[in-house]
Amino acid sequence: MSCDFKYLVPTIVCNINNPIKIVKIFDCNQDVISHLKSIHIYKPNFPDQNPSEIDLILTRSGLNSNVELFKQLNICNEHRYNLGILFIIFVYFLFITFYI
Repeated sequence: MSCDFKYLVPTIVCNINNPIKIVKIFDCNQDVISHLKSIHIYKPNFPDQNPSEIDLILTRSGLNSNVELFKQLNICNEHRYNLGILFIIFVYFLFITFYI
């Protein structure tokens, strides 16, 4: 099993030394509410606001989280965390690396 996100988001390099850490994105169910609150984009009063880790990862990859096919993709820990709860740190790193 390999990471499908290495083709979708090639700026994040998979850790090939740890291939056992690849899971189906459907199994990603970490709480993201505190992450969204910390970056000031969580609005609890909005109707239908119940973000999941899957939605967060797929949206940040440029994919529609409503398409069931995408929920069958495999993802490694590098892509999972850099597109999930470490996203802001990852974007900052890219900015520093390429623009300064």
